[in-house]
Amino acid sequence: MTTAGKKTSLIIFIGIACVILVVFFLLIPDLFKGFFSKDAQPPIPFTWQDPPPHKVYAAGIDKSGGTQRACYWENEEQILLGEEGVYSRAIAIAAFDGSVYIAGEYTYFSDNYSHSTLACCWANGKETKLKAGDYSTVPTDITVAGGKVYVSGYSWHGNYQDACYWEDGVLYELPGGVSADAITINDGKLYIAGRDFTYGTCYWVDGELNILPLGDTVKAIAVEDGRVYVAGMYIDTPSGEEKPKPCIWIDGILNDHPGIELFDMAVVGGTVYTTGIGPDPYQGTDSVYGYWAGSTFNGFKDASSEGGYKISVKGTTVYAAGNYYYHHTFDDTIMHGACIWANSREYALSGRNSEAYAIAVE
Repeated sequence: MTTAGKKTSLIIFIGIACVILVVFFLLIPDLFKGFFSKDAQPPIPFTWQDPPPHKVYAAGIDKSGGTQRACYWENEEQILLGEEGVYSRAIAIAAFDGSVYIAGEYTYFSDNYSHSTLACCWANGKETKLKAGDYSTVPTDITVAGGKVYVSGYSWHGNYQDACYWEDGVLYELPGGVSADAITINDGKLYIAGRDFTYGTCYWVDGELNILPLGDTVKAIAVEDGRVYVAGMYIDTPSGEEKPKPCIWIDGILNDHPGIELFDMAVVGGTVYTTGIGPDPYQGTDSVYGYWAGSTFNGFKDASSEGGYKISVKGTTVYAAGNYYYHHTFDDTIMHGACIWANSREYALSGRNSEAYAIAVE
């Protein structure tokens, strides 16, 4: 081949290569969007190919149908609850001997932009409305013991609230309280944590009121070996200018917590497990969602501000429910949705537009 022919071939080759490169770079964002768009299935480690060691139930909301609707998940499978077209949400969940119990609420909107709420309970999908006369009712937590279902909450009377709970759908008011925020049963006794009529923190043992000092809010209650643990936030100055600090009350004695904010608590074998906001071990930023085993913090990678971050401990595995958030900077797509963590490993829950608030494990 002559020198001129070689030059011509080289020019043609370079031209073809340039065309291929241009086409490749034009198409590659679309190719990646097929994998990483919000409608695509999330990548490993989000899948359930290596499932957690226990059966996991989570409760929350689904927003894919236009109207927010209560739902729950059995492992990764989503099951819708409530009436279609009516605004609802699932707030708390308990599981016992293969049965699933969920506390939630409906919200009804009127023409003048006001609204009312009605608490409810689903037992294996069967719904029971939790009423307090004609007043709005709000559920906060659920537990099951002795074949009975207990739901804590409060009724809203317009200008004031009354703390209450329901036992198998029957209403019981709590003396001196405005809200019942967490509930558990231990050794046949009913423990409920909430806020008293001064809007300070407290807990009841079989209806008897106990005041918790300096409290601002209550997040959870647990009982082990006769000791009562209450997780919450407190303010140690009366000015109101200082931000609430996380704490654990043990038999009424306040103990500081190393986090920035607390969401939930479980006590197993003398170890206190809590979820909340703490220092970020991954990105070097100021805070991240995660859990503490005692004083040791473990971050939830990719956690978003949505979700409830409730906790459950089974054996050596710490579970929590919440939401993940992925921002792919390559093509500026965002993936988000409900998930659970098992010892900080993420597992996505089905439903691309959903939030997980609570968790139960069997």
